[in-house]
Amino acid sequence: MNPEGPASGAGLSRLYIIAGEPSGEAHAAHVVRALKLQQPAIEIRGMGGDAMAAEGVGLVEHVRNTAIMGFAEVIGKLGFIRALMDRVKADIMTFNPDRILLVDYPGFNLRMAKALRAAGTEAKLVDYISPQVWAWHRGRVREMAEYLDLMVCSFLKNIIKEL
Repeated sequence: MNPEGPASGAGLSRLYIIAGEPSGEAHAAHVVRALKLQQPAIEIRGMGGDAMAAEGVGLVEHVRNTAIMGFAEVIGKLGFIRALMDRVKADIMTFNPDRILLVDYPGFNLRMAKALRAAGTEAKLVDYISPQVWAWHRGRVREMAEYLDLMVCSFLKNIIKEL
Protein backbone atom coordinates (compact mmCIF):
# COMPACT_ATOMS: atom_id res chain seq x y z
CA MET A 1 0.00 0.00 0.00
CA ASN A 2 1.23 3.39 -0.90
CA PRO A 3 -1.18 6.13 0.23
CA GLU A 4 -0.93 9.30 -1.77
CA GLY A 5 0.26 12.51 -0.19
CA PRO A 6 1.35 13.33 3.33
CA ALA A 7 -0.88 12.72 6.32
CA SER A 8 -2.73 15.87 7.30
CA GLY A 9 -1.91 15.28 10.97
CA ALA A 10 1.72 16.38 10.78
CA GLY A 11 1.72 16.90 14.55
CA LEU A 12 0.23 13.47 15.25
CA SER A 13 2.41 11.75 17.82
CA ARG A 14 -0.02 9.48 19.70
CA LEU A 15 -2.95 7.54 18.23
CA TYR A 16 -5.41 5.30 20.04
CA ILE A 17 -7.34 2.73 18.00
CA ILE A 18 -10.41 0.80 19.08
CA ALA A 19 -11.21 -2.23 16.94
CA GLY A 20 -13.33 -4.86 18.66
CA GLU A 21 -13.90 -7.37 15.86
CA PRO A 22 -11.49 -9.28 13.61
CA SER A 23 -12.66 -7.59 10.39
CA GLY A 24 -12.20 -4.08 11.80
CA GLU A 25 -8.90 -5.10 13.35
CA ALA A 26 -7.59 -6.16 9.93
CA HIS A 27 -8.50 -2.74 8.50
CA ALA A 28 -6.92 -1.00 11.50
CA ALA A 29 -3.67 -2.92 11.00
CA HIS A 30 -3.52 -1.67 7.39
CA VAL A 31 -4.02 1.90 8.64
CA VAL A 32 -1.20 1.48 11.18
CA ARG A 33 1.16 0.06 8.55
CA ALA A 34 0.47 2.90 6.12
CA LEU A 35 0.64 5.57 8.81
CA LYS A 36 3.98 4.30 10.12
CA LEU A 37 5.45 4.63 6.63
CA GLN A 38 4.81 8.36 6.92
CA GLN A 39 5.34 8.80 10.65
CA PRO A 40 7.63 6.05 11.96
CA ALA A 41 7.91 7.54 15.46
CA ILE A 42 4.17 7.58 16.15
CA GLU A 43 3.05 5.83 19.35
CA ILE A 44 -0.09 3.71 18.99
CA ARG A 45 -2.13 1.94 21.66
CA GLY A 46 -5.52 0.38 21.52
CA MET A 47 -7.86 -2.51 21.43
CA GLY A 48 -7.25 -4.99 18.62
CA GLY A 49 -5.61 -8.25 17.74
CA ASP A 50 -2.56 -10.02 16.42
CA ALA A 51 -2.34 -8.00 13.19
CA MET A 52 -2.27 -4.70 15.07
CA ALA A 53 0.19 -6.07 17.62
CA ALA A 54 2.45 -7.20 14.75
CA GLU A 55 2.46 -3.56 13.55
CA GLY A 56 3.67 -2.42 16.98
CA VAL A 57 0.39 -1.40 18.59
CA GLY A 58 0.35 -1.79 22.38
CA LEU A 59 -2.87 -3.66 23.12
CA VAL A 60 -5.03 -3.02 26.15
CA GLU A 61 -7.45 -5.81 25.11
CA HIS A 62 -7.49 -8.49 22.41
CA VAL A 63 -10.35 -8.96 19.92
CA ARG A 64 -10.62 -12.62 20.89
CA ASN A 65 -12.30 -11.30 24.05
CA THR A 66 -14.36 -8.51 22.48
CA ALA A 67 -15.88 -10.04 19.34
CA ILE A 68 -19.32 -10.65 20.83
CA MET A 69 -22.19 -11.78 18.61
CA GLY A 70 -25.88 -11.95 19.38
CA PHE A 71 -28.15 -10.62 22.08
CA ALA A 72 -27.69 -13.53 24.49
CA GLU A 73 -23.89 -13.30 24.39
CA VAL A 74 -24.02 -9.53 24.96
CA ILE A 75 -26.30 -9.99 27.99
CA GLY A 76 -24.00 -12.69 29.36
CA LYS A 77 -20.98 -10.40 29.04
CA LEU A 78 -22.48 -7.11 30.24
CA GLY A 79 -20.23 -7.00 33.30
CA PHE A 80 -17.16 -7.60 31.14
CA ILE A 81 -18.27 -4.94 28.64
CA ARG A 82 -18.85 -2.33 31.35
CA ALA A 83 -15.48 -3.06 32.97
CA LEU A 84 -13.81 -2.96 29.54
CA MET A 85 -15.40 0.39 28.78
CA ASP A 86 -14.02 1.82 32.05
CA ARG A 87 -10.57 0.28 31.50
CA VAL A 88 -10.25 1.49 27.91
CA LYS A 89 -11.48 4.99 28.80
CA ALA A 90 -8.94 5.21 31.65
CA ASP A 91 -6.18 3.97 29.34
CA ILE A 92 -7.09 6.59 26.74
CA MET A 93 -7.14 9.40 29.29
CA THR A 94 -3.74 8.31 30.64
CA PHE A 95 -2.21 7.85 27.17
CA ASN A 96 -3.58 11.27 26.10
CA PRO A 97 -3.65 10.65 22.34
CA ASP A 98 -3.87 13.31 19.68
CA ARG A 99 -6.46 11.26 17.78
CA ILE A 100 -8.74 8.34 18.59
CA LEU A 101 -9.65 6.07 15.68
CA LEU A 102 -12.89 4.14 16.19
CA VAL A 103 -13.02 1.23 13.75
CA ASP A 104 -16.43 -0.34 13.12
CA TYR A 105 -17.77 -1.92 16.40
CA PRO A 106 -20.48 0.78 16.67
CA GLY A 107 -22.30 -0.35 19.82
CA PHE A 108 -19.13 -0.02 21.89
CA ASN A 109 -17.42 2.76 19.96
CA LEU A 110 -20.31 5.24 19.98
CA ARG A 111 -20.75 4.74 23.72
CA MET A 112 -17.00 5.24 24.13
CA ALA A 113 -17.12 8.45 22.08
CA LYS A 114 -19.89 9.79 24.31
CA ALA A 115 -17.97 8.82 27.48
CA LEU A 116 -14.76 10.42 26.20
CA ARG A 117 -16.55 13.66 25.35
CA ALA A 118 -18.08 13.70 28.85
CA ALA A 119 -14.61 13.08 30.33
CA GLY A 120 -13.28 16.11 28.46
CA THR A 121 -10.88 14.49 26.02
CA GLU A 122 -9.30 16.93 23.61
CA ALA A 123 -8.39 14.21 21.12
CA LYS A 124 -10.01 14.31 17.72
CA LEU A 125 -12.50 11.40 17.42
CA VAL A 126 -12.43 9.79 13.99
CA ASP A 127 -14.79 7.02 12.89
CA TYR A 128 -13.56 4.59 10.24
CA ILE A 129 -15.96 2.11 8.64
CA SER A 130 -19.20 3.71 9.68
CA PRO A 131 -22.13 1.66 10.96
CA GLN A 132 -24.92 1.09 8.48
CA VAL A 133 -27.26 3.61 10.05
CA TRP A 134 -29.67 3.28 7.16
CA ALA A 135 -30.26 -0.34 8.15
CA TRP A 136 -29.59 -0.42 11.89
CA HIS A 137 -30.38 2.16 14.57
CA ARG A 138 -31.14 5.26 12.52
CA GLY A 139 -31.00 7.24 15.78
CA ARG A 140 -27.23 6.74 15.78
CA VAL A 141 -26.93 9.50 13.20
CA ARG A 142 -27.62 12.14 15.86
CA GLU A 143 -25.10 10.56 18.26
CA MET A 144 -22.48 10.37 15.53
CA ALA A 145 -22.98 14.04 14.65
CA GLU A 146 -22.73 15.03 18.32
CA TYR A 147 -19.71 12.98 19.43
CA LEU A 148 -17.52 12.43 16.37
CA ASP A 149 -15.24 14.97 14.75
CA LEU A 150 -14.87 13.12 11.49
CA MET A 151 -16.17 10.08 9.67
CA VAL A 152 -14.03 8.57 6.93
CA CYS A 153 -15.03 6.17 4.18
CA SER A 154 -13.23 2.85 4.22
CA PHE A 155 -10.60 3.72 1.66
CA LEU A 156 -7.09 3.56 3.10
CA LYS A 157 -5.81 6.71 1.40
CA ASN A 158 -8.79 8.65 2.84
CA ILE A 159 -8.07 7.69 6.42
CA ILE A 160 -4.33 8.34 6.16
CA LYS A 161 -5.01 11.84 4.80
CA GLU A 162 -7.46 12.61 7.60
CA LEU A 163 -5.38 11.35 10.54
